[in-house]
Amino acid sequence: MSLGYPSCDSVRAVTWRPGGFSLMRELGEVSWIALDSWQESGSTTVTSVAPRGFASYVRILHPASSPAGSRSWATVAAATGRTMHPLVQWEQISSGEYTTGRWHAPRAGEPPIEVLVRLSSTVRAFTSTPTRCFFAIWDGWGQLHSRSLVVLRSAASRLRPRSKKESTSVEAFVAERENEIRSYPRFEFEPGTGREYLLGTGPLDALLEIADDRSHVRPGVPVSMWWPGDHAWFAASEIDLDSTLVGGSIKLRSALLADDHLEAFEVPPDGVLSAGGDTINPP
Repeated sequence: MSLGYPSCDSVRAVTWRPGGFSLMRELGEVSWIALDSWQESGSTTVTSVAPRGFASYVRILHPASSPAGSRSWATVAAATGRTMHPLVQWEQISSGEYTTGRWHAPRAGEPPIEVLVRLSSTVRAFTSTPTRCFFAIWDGWGQLHSRSLVVLRSAASRLRPRSKKESTSVEAFVAERENEIRSYPRFEFEPGTGREYLLGTGPLDALLEIADDRSHVRPGVPVSMWWPGDHAWFAASEIDLDSTLVGGSIKLRSALLADDHLEAFEVPPDGVLSAGGDTINPP
């Protein structure tokens, strides 16, 4: 599929809605998703991000970046003398050295498009409904709100507009998108956590076009959760975590762990993903 976008001169022709994708006003689809409370437990566990009931859970680490390109966590751990394991924490393996410019921390809540391409390609074979999937998009992303400082920072750094005209086009596009989503309902799993989501539906391929952030005009929007209509698996990139979780079958687990392009580990349902979960590496 093509991931190209029009130039800033044709901003009005740009849409954040890929073919077949639509936002939903009825939210009954999310009723099957039961997440453990991370407020009650005091930590973020695997099943506070992905629902219980799957045969296996796989954690896919978002790569770090460096002037030379992306870097795996294993590469960083080897350089700092730390140990890789399923519940490893970036802060503990990086040992603070990423602040020197050798590498930069992985994005939280935003797996790179390269990771999403590999991941979506693999999970496609493990659902009978690849043309009917659901997407939960956190309403707090700056890319959805024209007045957000996040958008301005994103436009200045990650999107790197090349001119004042292009920057203006980005802001105009976000304003149009903000106006479009205004009337759609939001849902949340745990009140008071700041996690309100829009719900969309469409083919699995829509994931890549929604999230892709390489356009100078159309800033991509990370998808926090996505799953197929048959509920055969569930993927989640929690907004504060630098890894993506996939709950699914044993065969799906094996396929993900076998992909050399993904840095993946099987994790237990009660595994702690927040600070304190890494009990092997020193703080």
